[in-house]
Amino acid sequence: MPYLNTIASIKGGKDAATTVMPLISAALYLGQFTSPLIVSTLATFIPSTTGPYVVGLLFSLAFLFQAFYSRKYQALFPSKEN
Repeated sequence: MPYLNTIASIKGGKDAATTVMPLISAALYLGQFTSPLIVSTLATFIPSTTGPYVVGLLFSLAFLFQAFYSRKYQALFPSKEN
């Protein structure tokens, strides 16, 4: 969580920090609410009692690959050109 706040602050800049932090909090709470709905729906397609774990593993791998391939953009300061 601290890493997410730090990166969001860097990407948003000093002027947008008061907007970015509440949006992150809202996104986290929305994710806590919707993740059981999404996982239970996707787990019904897996004919096993370990369906939710398989869905969680697949999501974890997807996020791991995304973080690996976008790592050079994660901690960069926003450019002044835009």
